[in-house]
Amino acid sequence: MVDFKGGQTENLREEFEERKEYKEYEGFKLFRTIDTHYKNFKYGMMNRKYEPITIIAEQAEEGLQSFPELAEDVKVLPFVAEAFNDFRKEYTSFVNNSSAPKINYPKYIEALTPVRGYMNTNQEFAGYVNYNMDSHKKQLGIDPEIKTYDIFLEKFFEIFEERGEEYPITKSGFITSEHCSIMTSGLCIELAQKDYDIDAPKGEMITTSDFHCFADYANYYGFLIDKYVPWRLVADLKSERMRGYIVSGKELRTSRAMDLYESVYTVRSCYDDLYLLRNYLFGIYYTIYRNNQDAVQPIPPVAISQHVSTLLKVRCIELGIYDEKFGALEQKVLDIFSHYGLRYTQGYIGHMASERLKDIYGS
Repeated sequence: MVDFKGGQTENLREEFEERKEYKEYEGFKLFRTIDTHYKNFKYGMMNRKYEPITIIAEQAEEGLQSFPELAEDVKVLPFVAEAFNDFRKEYTSFVNNSSAPKINYPKYIEALTPVRGYMNTNQEFAGYVNYNMDSHKKQLGIDPEIKTYDIFLEKFFEIFEERGEEYPITKSGFITSEHCSIMTSGLCIELAQKDYDIDAPKGEMITTSDFHCFADYANYYGFLIDKYVPWRLVADLKSERMRGYIVSGKELRTSRAMDLYESVYTVRSCYDDLYLLRNYLFGIYYTIYRNNQDAVQPIPPVAISQHVSTLLKVRCIELGIYDEKFGALEQKVLDIFSHYGLRYTQGYIGHMASERLKDIYGS
């Protein structure tokens, strides 16, 4: 068995070499995997047009499915649960009836019981954005020049331009950042609770013939093995088998599975960004006003067109495309807003962002 030491080394050079050894382990070629740490960490977070998405079920978690008698509190998308249940039934039957050689369950996932599934995007975003808001309140709250909302916006953007790519504040920016877990996609099931950053237990799992058998069965039922977290199964949306589960019970061919998945289970986040951003900025400014009402003016009426301009600027900064051409782009977007209204404009900004995301993540 190969002894992987990533996460437990003495220096950066040794850590790099150990991580590299695990990443390039030849055994990964024996089954289908996904690399959610170095390559596919935004899997399930964008649609085929590279638009950030969340699953519709996040509002009340209706439409999600748990695992009765196994893990009532763990939920995933229905087709993922159905595929896992069929996989588990077939695989456990094979293991229990195997002989000469006897096949065992892989270490750490012997019970084959889901311990972690869907994480609510709204809750994850709320926790993340509250942390950012507190930071911005501290930075901007001590600036004596902030007397009006317009001055506040100027000061805010001076700060945000420096780290907006690394720490986005829109929901769409969060979804496509490293701060949002792939577990919010509803496509993943974890079968153990181990430290993601320690490679030793991963090696104990993946280097055995028992794990290869497990992975083969998982692949057959439309799951990928996460190289970074080998106790995590990820629904393979390109798998014919998984697409069969997506359209199960529907009078649709598997070629239409992705159309069904994107229209029934997901929604584009770009339509949430404007009002969430407005609330974020108003929240910071109100704190500044409340703490110094004698010198700071209250929040004035703000036209929707100004919110549109603010959102556009924030998204451009988050995507690394805020430059000298912004003025012309802003005017174009405001013209679109005046002619076609808010929702169309939100969709246009979302489309603009998707073009940039395609440049970043497209193959």
